[in-house]
Amino acid sequence: MSRFYATPANQAIYVRRLLQFTKGKRVNMFDPCCGKGNTLRMIASVAKGDAVTYGIEVDYERAMEARRKLNHLLYSYYEDTRVTPASMSFMWLCPPFGNVYQAERTEVTFLRDLTEGASGKLMPGGLLGYCIQYEVLKKAASLLSTRFENIHVFTFEGRPEDQMLIVLGYRAAKKPENATVERERLSEMDYDSIPSIASCRDTAFYVQPADEVHTFQANTLETEEVASAIAQSPLWAVVKRNLPQKRGLLKQPLTPLNRAHTAVTIAAGAVGGVLGSHVLVGATERASHTDVVPTEGGVKRITTFRSQSIVRVFDKNGIHILS
Repeated sequence: MSRFYATPANQAIYVRRLLQFTKGKRVNMFDPCCGKGNTLRMIASVAKGDAVTYGIEVDYERAMEARRKLNHLLYSYYEDTRVTPASMSFMWLCPPFGNVYQAERTEVTFLRDLTEGASGKLMPGGLLGYCIQYEVLKKAASLLSTRFENIHVFTFEGRPEDQMLIVLGYRAAKKPENATVERERLSEMDYDSIPSIASCRDTAFYVQPADEVHTFQANTLETEEVASAIAQSPLWAVVKRNLPQKRGLLKQPLTPLNRAHTAVTIAAGAVGGVLGSHVLVGATERASHTDVVPTEGGVKRITTFRSQSIVRVFDKNGIHILS
């Protein structure tokens, strides 16, 4: 089992005050478990208009609320999305707690998947904010030490009973030379010796500028996305050019259709389909007629062929042929 955990607002404020940006330069800020979007919006607010926020959320109600707060939001599992690799300046990762994936803790699986080699979301030098329980630090130490550098670990401020940690570190372009030493340091950390996030005043964490994120899509489209795509389709321009634009261009018949005209119309397929409790389908069949003509030597049979319009009526009692 695993459970959703929303980062307390006051802890997000402590993280926010540690971040530095280049004014006027775009930064892409990403939260793959964004909940209602509050944490990412809070942290990104320090960059003012330079931050473009991206969130993924699997719960529908939380996703709809996050959509109102973030620039881009996908209602999906992160595994079912397509995001431009190495495009994010900052990633806030606060995964569900527990063991959804039996081989390892959920928090470790999320870290592994989202920072994986060629498909990882953080750019080289991108900043990770990783919110986990103290007991997970040892399990995540190997991944953190081989993929990140300049790693700092802090406890939540004022909540020792939760034993929650915030790990901040930069995505390394290659495996750091001190990875083994760093893994041991992280694995052996004693909770009581870890400083509080509120006590960090001399260290600043720089968030790098980034280019536009070209792809940020769910593999399964939402209804709103499909409707938007249809409305923006270039096919409508083709339809507009080829269909009459004014009423009256198609002339009405001079007199109402008589029964013969109606039959031909139905048989030709111009009228029909589902009509209340039955389905009407027009068709044309080949019919033959044989005449017997007397001759000097006896009789002669003359067969003629013609097209005959018929109508098939389908209802709950069967199929009826009208000719």
